[in-house]
Amino acid sequence: LGVVIPGCGSEREVAGILLTGGFSRRMGFDKASMEVDGVPCAVRVGNLLRHVVSYALEIGPGISGLPSVQEETPGCGPLVAICKGVEVLRAAGIACPTLVVACDLPLLSEIVLRTLAQWPGTNSVVPVVEGHPQPLCARWSMTDLCAALMLTKAGARSMRSLLERPEVELVDELRWPGELDRRALADVDTPADLERLGLLRTGHAWQRALAPGPSSDRRPSPPPEGPKNNAALDSPREATHRQAADRLGPTG
Repeated sequence: LGVVIPGCGSEREVAGILLTGGFSRRMGFDKASMEVDGVPCAVRVGNLLRHVVSYALEIGPGISGLPSVQEETPGCGPLVAICKGVEVLRAAGIACPTLVVACDLPLLSEIVLRTLAQWPGTNSVVPVVEGHPQPLCARWSMTDLCAALMLTKAGARSMRSLLERPEVELVDELRWPGELDRRALADVDTPADLERLGLLRTGHAWQRALAPGPSSDRRPSPPPEGPKNNAALDSPREATHRQAADRLGPTG
């Protein structure tokens, strides 16, 4: 299958896309290379994904151990990266529900991924934690992924456009089987996030990037983001989507 690696599989055929792009501007160093228990975060999440899905690939610079493909224009955001993954899967003859996972989930667990992969029905399934949808740790239907291709061709760049699809199933903690470990879905964008999760410890090589002065390991910084539109929306569902878009923005 070329750039797509067979995984261990689950009870149903599910593919996996790992997103490792983005500039990590708020963190100050490359989040994908951040070590958790001595393993780079992208490698750790990639291994979890490979144990759950039937086929897996990385969209990014190739740092997870999975076969990788880079977007034509890196840094355009997760929606564009997802679409690149969909194109690669389709070219390999794979058309099935797909777990889309960002690499900055240091405490992600296999049970969370398996729960999503085996969720009943064919709709897209997006966990919601404390009112915030988690579209970058979700199972997306092929229907919605094909819609994402059309959305990006029309100029869409925000994940909100995908979250607003009518058949997306938002699953809050009350509907999650058993007790959902919120830490497993906690992404890290800043050193304060690492500290909150107990991961900001001395002795990690990547912490040198937090010290003043230039770092050769840093990725180049893109232009500053423009202001976000935080206008109120009408319905609770729309408000939930707005929260997700404000957190995700157009880049990883």
